[in-house]
Amino acid sequence: MQNKTQSVNSPYLRWISTFCYWWLLPVILLLAALPARADVKLPAIFGDHMVLQQGVTLPVWGWSDSGEKITVTFGNKKAETTANAEGKWRVDLSALPAGTPAGTLVIAGKNTVTIHDVLVGDVWLCSGQSNMEYPLVNAIGGKEAMTQAGDPQLRIFRANHQIALAPRDDIEGSWQLCTSAVVRTFSAVGYFFGEDLRSELRRPIGLIESAYGGTPAQAWTDLPTLKE
Repeated sequence: MQNKTQSVNSPYLRWISTFCYWWLLPVILLLAALPARADVKLPAIFGDHMVLQQGVTLPVWGWSDSGEKITVTFGNKKAETTANAEGKWRVDLSALPAGTPAGTLVIAGKNTVTIHDVLVGDVWLCSGQSNMEYPLVNAIGGKEAMTQAGDPQLRIFRANHQIALAPRDDIEGSWQLCTSAVVRTFSAVGYFFGEDLRSELRRPIGLIESAYGGTPAQAWTDLPTLKE
């Protein structure tokens, strides 16, 4: 017991305690008071293998530090802006034609976000309830379609189920290449529709599935409309 008391009260431990209180603690408090650096960030709808809508002005948006200068480039298209006080920013790239060669979307601020293998074509939203959500693997002819999947110009994005009382700034999900494993649980209606579009139009097609089986119509309606 005597040895333990001597150890706790040793000059060395008293020196450590004094150092932490007078020197280390102020440094920690100072660092905590400094503003946090926010890297340039984009919503999940922007990602590798994505498809941009052809023939229209292309909005690109995201978040960063307030007042940060943002430069967005795709091929020979370039746009610049400055993030507002809330750190939000948006630029509009001029329209691109379908068939524009696959390229890289670069968003540069204090850090750089690079999105690879970006195509330009038509983007379709496959939204609804259980009929739209019904997976390809369970559909008539679905298993055969799965074995033939692999079109490099048909891209898939599935929005994960999320419940919110107000519109969200972001979603969960990612763009994926069209493979048997990916389309297996993708919307059967959406996939067959995308195949027909590819056959008819001969241009890149992006399919975004945002379907939630069993949801009432009110769940898809914004609150102001419901109040009317």
